Amino acid sequence: MEKPVLSERELQVLLLAAEGYQTGQIGNQIGLSQHTVRTHLQNVRQKLSALNTTNAVWEAMRCGLIEPPKKYDD
Repeated sequence: MEKPVLSERELQVLLLAAEGYQTGQIGNQIGLSQHTVRTHLQNVRQKLSALNTTNAVWEAMRCGLIEPPKKYDD
C-alpha cells in the first residue's frame, strides 16, 4: 500500500484520536468544532480505507504515518 498523504490538520486530529481523545476534546485542544473534527476524521478514514477511527489509527501506524502513542506511567 502506498503511503497516503494526510494534511497537517488531518494528521494532528488523527494523532489526538490515537491518544484516546474524543471529538469534542480534540476540538477544544486545537480550536475546531466537533463537526470539523468529524470531517477531518472522515477524510482520514477514507484516505486510509478504514472502517472506523480505531482502524484508521492502526493503518496510519502500519504505513508509518504516525508512531504508536507514548505510554504514561501513573
